[in-house]
Amino acid sequence: MKPTPEHTLDVKAFTRCLLRILQYLWTWSKPDLVGMLLLRAVQSLLPVLQLYLTTRLVNQAASLFAGELQQASPLVHTLLLQLLLFLLQAGAHAAHSYQFSRISQLAKLHVDRLMMEKSSNLSLMKYESSRVYDDLQRSQGHGERAVRLADSLFDIGKNTITLISFVAILFAVHWGLGLGMLLILYPFTKINAALSRMRFQLMLHQTPDARKLDHLLNLLISRQAAKEIRVFQLQAYLLDKWSKLFEDNARERLRLEKKNASWLFLLEGFGSVIVLGISALLIWIGYLGRLSIGQYVALTQSVLQTQKMIEDISFRLANAHEDVLFASTLLSFLDEPDERKEHSAAMPPSAFRHGKITVAGLTLHYPTKQAPALQQVSFHIQPGEKIAIVGANGSGKTSLVKCLLGLYSEYEGDIAYDGIDIRQISRTDLRKHVTAVFQDFVQYPFTAKENIAIGQIDKLSDMNAIRAAAAKSGADEIIRSLRNGYDTEIGPFYLGGQDLSYGQWQKIAISRAFIRDADVIVLDEPTASLDPLAEVAVYERFLELAEGKTAIFISHRLGSCRYADRILVMKEGRLVECGTHEELLSVNGEYAHMFRMQAKWYASIEHTPANAVSI
Repeated sequence: MKPTPEHTLDVKAFTRCLLRILQYLWTWSKPDLVGMLLLRAVQSLLPVLQLYLTTRLVNQAASLFAGELQQASPLVHTLLLQLLLFLLQAGAHAAHSYQFSRISQLAKLHVDRLMMEKSSNLSLMKYESSRVYDDLQRSQGHGERAVRLADSLFDIGKNTITLISFVAILFAVHWGLGLGMLLILYPFTKINAALSRMRFQLMLHQTPDARKLDHLLNLLISRQAAKEIRVFQLQAYLLDKWSKLFEDNARERLRLEKKNASWLFLLEGFGSVIVLGISALLIWIGYLGRLSIGQYVALTQSVLQTQKMIEDISFRLANAHEDVLFASTLLSFLDEPDERKEHSAAMPPSAFRHGKITVAGLTLHYPTKQAPALQQVSFHIQPGEKIAIVGANGSGKTSLVKCLLGLYSEYEGDIAYDGIDIRQISRTDLRKHVTAVFQDFVQYPFTAKENIAIGQIDKLSDMNAIRAAAAKSGADEIIRSLRNGYDTEIGPFYLGGQDLSYGQWQKIAISRAFIRDADVIVLDEPTASLDPLAEVAVYERFLELAEGKTAIFISHRLGSCRYADRILVMKEGRLVECGTHEELLSVNGEYAHMFRMQAKWYASIEHTPANAVSI
């Protein structure tokens, strides 16, 4: 696996990334970081004190055993100091654990918030590419990584101070002792850093598979897929796909872990040989009479602690390196350009209510498709007109309304409201005056009241407006039958929640359009899951709501197009016909063909003999 160019960091980029992460942490939790730094500074001095007390304790014990120590009180004092030091070490460790947990929670809060804010500000077109989903997957869980990075740096600083103290003591005894310990540092650091890069590259490589594994798992445990999986008996097939993909990824990870274990074994062996040589040198120095028994024991202990610190420093350096690489994926995601913000002066409400919508030469490409979704589409909509958009699946209907709503701006051609290019209108100003209900509307895990007020969230406490919107869509009767009325949690996801049918959910979603006093209303297949009588009622209320406003609706049921002033017929991304219902029937084109096909279906049902078997 070779590193992908966009995720390879040179020294300058690595340093910028590191400083930016620390700057975020400093902004989020300055007092805790200062506390952690001071705590690590105190902890760096404790091993040196421990070394001194060990030397003193062993020498005093040896004197006591030899009968040279007349009183035990000095030994007792040393033991009490040892106890105090142990308590101090335990307290410092407990305080560090608490601080780490506290900063981790704060970092998770802020990182998750940053990700959600960035996601909501990205251009909708970004979600048409798998790259944004890979970036989102890679960016998750980096709050704790950022804290671990800071903790690693503080720990490296702490251990470095202690290491310098120990190595200085070893050099003071004999230059070979200090030099031998320093020989361990380089290979440990170099190899651990290389292994951390391999882990990062493996993560990049496996991100698409990780998303697929999550998707397969959700299919197997989700309520939405449960019916189809059982009907088609897909459990074994999906489980087999999940298992094979999991095993393939696990094999790759285990190969890396095997390499990691092999290198660590070699490093540990190399370190042990060095330590053995240093221990032999210490024995020789002691044999020459240059060390007391206490000094020998303390120095032996310091050698072992120094080896452990060198390993810990190299491990922490590798972890810090890995954490910066991982965090770079989060920063890369946060640096994605937001939805276009450029705009002129705010649009007056009259421009939306009384201005004409003009579309000229509109062409739209999705990043994952070669053929354009829209090709040279041109038309205009007069203020207050009711426009129906029809066409086969994939003809470009929904892509067109997304452009009209300003959700896509990566197109060629022009869309203008009252002569002003939509891309020059502020997103906030535009969305105050438009509303939409899409076929794939969101079922929010909230109360019925909140699910309606979503359409105009500042009316959440206005029950009169909420009830009026529900009455217009036909949702009021459904909601009044719920256990707690408008305060009922809808959906089976939480304790006490009540589920609704898709058609009932659709009425809730349509209520969102009715509660918003918008000048341009878009409904994408608003009645697809409603029965015929409910469909007629919704369209009648829709026309009442849209009186004096511009209304655009997409429908596959061509009978509803009779409500429209004009009909736009889309085919393979092109606008092929435009006119009233009667005009389009008279030209005997695409619309007339679709209408007759639907009419033929109903006519065949109407003429079916009463005793015929139907399905």
